[in-house]
Amino acid sequence: MPRLTLKRRGFLLMVSLLILIFLLVLGMGLMSAQAARYRGLNRAQEAAQAFQLAQAGLEDIRFKLEVDPGFPPNPGDDQPLFNFAEDVSVGGVSVGSYEVLLDRDYESPPYRLIRITSTGTVGPKERPIAQRVLKAELQRVPEEDPTKVVWRWASFQDMGGI
Repeated sequence: MPRLTLKRRGFLLMVSLLILIFLLVLGMGLMSAQAARYRGLNRAQEAAQAFQLAQAGLEDIRFKLEVDPGFPPNPGDDQPLFNFAEDVSVGGVSVGSYEVLLDRDYESPPYRLIRITSTGTVGPKERPIAQRVLKAELQRVPEEDPTKVVWRWASFQDMGGI
């Protein structure tokens, strides 16, 4: 069996160290890429959650308008804007909030439209993690029964978010 010389042993040691360093750098690069993918997926989940919160605000205002003919309370003729916010929690854990702005400028005939802006926020309102703004218009549908109020969606626009 041939014996390795000292120079050959040093060369093999250097080659094996270089291969080990290369594999280490490659592994670290793959790990950081995977961490970036996880962060991106987390951001996408938060954006979807903010969108759902904004949609909840739109549905909440539509429901309030249909159930309570006196909503919003004490509207003045010179005050067409009404604003409210709700915190949303599931199982006692806060998931975010939504803020709804109601614009009644075009509520009277012939338009019978109410403009709504709903902002869904994930995280604290002061420093949101994700936010989404939806704008919509509700049109009052004439009914034979004057005590019944029915609204239908006339338009919907996603304004995007952060």
